[in-house]
Amino acid sequence: MEDADKIIIKRILTRINEAREVADLAAQIQPRLIRLTLENELSERDFYRISSVLSPQSRSPLWEKYFIQKHQCNRVKVSDDAGDFEKNGVFYEYKASGYNRDNAMHIVQIRLWQKCNYVVQSISDDAVYTFILKHKEMKRETKLCKAAVAHGTKTSNADNKNIELRITVAKKSPDWARWLKQYSHRTL
Repeated sequence: MEDADKIIIKRILTRINEAREVADLAAQIQPRLIRLTLENELSERDFYRISSVLSPQSRSPLWEKYFIQKHQCNRVKVSDDAGDFEKNGVFYEYKASGYNRDNAMHIVQIRLWQKCNYVVQSISDDAVYTFILKHKEMKRETKLCKAAVAHGTKTSNADNKNIELRITVAKKSPDWARWLKQYSHRTL
């Protein structure tokens, strides 16, 4: 084992209990994070920083719930197959991509058969970017960004016309610049 690896392993092992404690504390406060943020007891930046230590399965629904409450939207029933929420008669699917070490925004489970618009957030400690796309724009972006099948392969999904897609938008790329220019200055 190289000396650099020994140093890294030692640092991990000496701090592992602290990391677990931080994750446990974040999980304890999670039910109150939205209320504290909406009441300005906690900054939005700190809301995202604290929730970043939660698992993606915990933080993504939390971010969606926060967005819906902050923007006074109405949740949509899953059985309606029309996205996640509605505001002023317009339906939206919410997607969040956060804390990616590869400096890219990953958007998964794009369901183009749903007739809704999209709210996509790229979340990190230093910034939150919110993009709002119309349904036809997301459809175009799946082509421009060379979407792939999100789950399984095309052959295993051959009989399914409702195939979920995934795209990646690398920061500092022409795609990212296009998203900033075309989709980041919109409101619900």
